[in-house]
Amino acid sequence: PAEDSPLYTLDNVIITPHMGWKGLETRQRLVGIIRDNVQAFFKGEPINVVS
Repeated sequence: PAEDSPLYTLDNVIITPHMGWKGLETRQRLVGIIRDNVQAFFKGEPINVVS
């Protein structure tokens, strides 16, 4: 929200940064997915194929 938004003054509102999802477990999972995709690419093995 804008810097002068009234949302900042409300006790029943919690505002988190855009990157609030970026926890350790999420990053580890993301790195694993990227690793698997790169390995599959170099082996010529498609993954997550949609027909």
